Amino acid sequence: MNFPRFHDIRTFRKPWFEAFASARLNIQPVRDRLDLARAYDLASRPEVGGGMEFPKNLTWPRFEEGYHQQPRKDLFLLAERGRGRRVGLVILWPVPGRRGWHQILYGLLPEHRGHGYAQEGCRALLARMAATGVSEGVLAIVAATNVGSEAVVRGLGMVRADAGSRGTWVLPLVVPEPRPLALPKPWPSFLLSTGG
Repeated sequence: MNFPRFHDIRTFRKPWFEAFASARLNIQPVRDRLDLARAYDLASRPEVGGGMEFPKNLTWPRFEEGYHQQPRKDLFLLAERGRGRRVGLVILWPVPGRRGWHQILYGLLPEHRGHGYAQEGCRALLARMAATGVSEGVLAIVAATNVGSEAVVRGLGMVRADAGSRGTWVLPLVVPEPRPLALPKPWPSFLLSTGG
């Protein structure tokens, strides 16, 4: 296989947007190999990556190779503002067959769960995506037994699209503009009458 030279920073995609902050988090896109290694450190932990469906035997070469092969997959590191401690990561990638839609996945270190970080980080990313026109909508797949993730996606405003054991939740980011009422031309005479 022909892979890019990983030491060459030019092989990394330009992120949709630069690092930004929410009330309690710094949200940084993966921009280079060091950032990718930080994302791997989180994703390779079963307590973080397991919910994101990463394989348990995830290796660095496989993670790095997969990142470079996926078109428009973007990873974002979440860290506490001020302290700089990493709390988790968020991944966005295109949904096959749904142009303009992205799947969102997230994982947090166990000690940072239950503090609203997942919802805050995802909400900030979704707001940025909607404001910049990057995506038309987002979906998340949540196991029915994952009460915490269900609360997160519900808090983001997502609605459940199916009733399966692995529920699909959706959130349109772009609402189609209503079309103006098209009246036939030439105008019918009753529309032009002055009533006099």
